[in-house]
Amino acid sequence: AMYLDGPPLHNSGYQCPSCNVRTLKPTNPPYEHTCRKCNAVYGEDSGIWQRWIDIHHGGNGKLLLNLANAWQYSGDDVFARKGIALLKLYADNFEKIKNHYPADPMPRSTCAGSRLGCNMLMDAFSTPRFFRAYNLLAASPLLLDADRAHIQSDFMLNSAYRMMHHGATHNQLAEYFRAVFLAALYSKQWPMAGEALYGSQGWFRLLKDGYSADGIGHEGGAYHRTQMHAMADMAIALDPYSKSLWNPRFKQVFVGSATGSVEGIA
Repeated sequence: AMYLDGPPLHNSGYQCPSCNVRTLKPTNPPYEHTCRKCNAVYGEDSGIWQRWIDIHHGGNGKLLLNLANAWQYSGDDVFARKGIALLKLYADNFEKIKNHYPADPMPRSTCAGSRLGCNMLMDAFSTPRFFRAYNLLAASPLLLDADRAHIQSDFMLNSAYRMMHHGATHNQLAEYFRAVFLAALYSKQWPMAGEALYGSQGWFRLLKDGYSADGIGHEGGAYHRTQMHAMADMAIALDPYSKSLWNPRFKQVFVGSATGSVEGIA
């Protein structure tokens, strides 16, 4: 299923107000949710469902990637058919997902056109699973040329353009450019892929200026780990194209992860 309801709110608040713990489950989605601990039921008026929408779209991304991997490993077209149907569902409806309240004249500034989460950063976290799944399913003869063009244009590149224009001037650049790069790479939009790598705030610029001389991310802690993870995802995606990003400077980031503290900051 795919729900168009919104706007989403941050999923950290998806917890029972009475128990103050994450014990909720959707019992009649998207609006009705029930606490597994105290059995309290929360309907549309509670707003709880808005905290779940982000989880819903993220879960669909995980499901899609599982279907794509299952098809790759088994060759069973049942998995490919379901995965392609889900991708087409998002391409059909991506623009229809509500991302602001009807009374608002335009999306919230922190939302700036996001669709799958409460802001563009949440979209940057969610979309790479969809894009990687598309790349795996692209080898299936069940994916028709018209559907490829539809998924690339109306979902993948639509999302990537939004993140390119908004995320390129915000923190956690690596997460934005990972999503942009994967959408562009798998859609063969080489100028956009090149911008995500070589642009003024792309992969190479972040590698140069985003870490200390000994390979520690300037924001430190979890930000070092997530930034390194996103950049490694881009390097892995590019490997089949005979272009290696595993240069000595990037390797130093991995060394910094292991030696940055007693336990390793990553």
